[in-house]
Amino acid sequence: MKIEDVINRAVVIDDSKVEGEAIVETLQKVDVPVDFIHIEGSEDNISEFIHPRELIFADLLLDGNSEKVVTNISRLIGIIKKIQPENAKYYGIVLWTKHKDYFEEFLKRIGKIATENLGARQETIDDEEEIEILANLNVPPLFVLCMDKTKYILEDTWNFDSLLDDINSELQKSRIAYFSLAWRKLVNNSIENVLSSIYSLSANFDNHEECLSYILSEVSRNEIGEKGDVNLTSGIYQAFDSLLNSELLSIAKEETLPNLTGIDTNPFGDDVSVLQELSARLNARFFIESNSLNKNEVLPGNVYQILDTNSALIVPEDEVVKAPVYQENGKYKCEKTYPRVNVAIELTPPCDHSNKKIHSRFVGGYVFDIPLGKYKIEKKDIIYRFNKSERCYSLYPILLPKEDHIKCIVFDFRCLWTLPEEEIKNDEKYKLWFKAKPNLFADILQKFSSHASRLGLNDIHLECL
Repeated sequence: MKIEDVINRAVVIDDSKVEGEAIVETLQKVDVPVDFIHIEGSEDNISEFIHPRELIFADLLLDGNSEKVVTNISRLIGIIKKIQPENAKYYGIVLWTKHKDYFEEFLKRIGKIATENLGARQETIDDEEEIEILANLNVPPLFVLCMDKTKYILEDTWNFDSLLDDINSELQKSRIAYFSLAWRKLVNNSIENVLSSIYSLSANFDNHEECLSYILSEVSRNEIGEKGDVNLTSGIYQAFDSLLNSELLSIAKEETLPNLTGIDTNPFGDDVSVLQELSARLNARFFIESNSLNKNEVLPGNVYQILDTNSALIVPEDEVVKAPVYQENGKYKCEKTYPRVNVAIELTPPCDHSNKKIHSRFVGGYVFDIPLGKYKIEKKDIIYRFNKSERCYSLYPILLPKEDHIKCIVFDFRCLWTLPEEEIKNDEKYKLWFKAKPNLFADILQKFSSHASRLGLNDIHLECL
């Protein structure tokens, strides 16, 4: 992997014209579009870019004053905030400095301000910092690397002959930098391959638009079925997503990728609550969708809050699992009476859904808070565990949309009901909360099928009568 293969736009921020222009020239030689922001006194004339810069080269001390490290770092962060548009989520920073010993200070400072909660962040600001520190990065960088500029000074002159090789070497030394850049390259290549393979099915450009539109619409219908006035574009996106995933796995085998084996040290420590929260956030990313939900159609995998107190999908209180409930003095008690949100998941197989099913099939369940870390029950220190059974499907720990506490989701397969779509779309009875992603939905459906398809034999034992 080389920088010219993966970077679309870069920017250099430096108070030295000689140094900054050397980096610009180096990147331009390999056809990387790059801007140079020459810092001369005030940065009032600096404005936001229209498109994000994926790689930011920056001098750590923009005024050369090593006695004002905090002020310089604050200033640099303010400039990065100023130039990057709000939608900038994919970018890395390469610090270019004679003072590599200040690198850790930069990491500490950027860690303090790269937070979603501005109020909490301000409490940690030191008095010596200037107002620029109040700039809140919308999204922290994916990675931060550091390069020593002193190695390019030979006999009091600059020599940048090895700069490009050194940049590529630094990027490949970092697993996270290498992975994030290489993965995006693979995704872009996969997109091109998928589009090319489908679009090449029509070679006649006299009616190219009509032929491809027909192909795309038929693929979409095969994916989601005839749905009246439903926009078929959603179906082709689903189909292309499957093609993209397959293509990505295929070409990834041909690439040299960062080595992630042998990493067995946990840098997060042994605080169980920290690890549970980290797991909950990862599970939310991998298993649920909450943005841009389709409220106009009842789709497989949709999870609804049950507002109708008479709904047949509400699991009876005596049938819910026992959960730890806080008592006092740090002690908990397992019981069935605890606050929970009743939910239901649409569990119609995709093939039935696409073939004009009449009613949606739902399984009821519930969501409740779980205690983080270790808690005491009968003088024993316990970490939350769900006692699994074939009749219940559980997922935990997980952070659900618009919720602050870590949850456990339980679906009870015995609580099965079919409902017409007009009833589900009634906001006074059911409220769409989130959607299970395909991997989670497939797992729930498979577990439900195993439960529903269990075969048994009531053999005769006369002596038991």
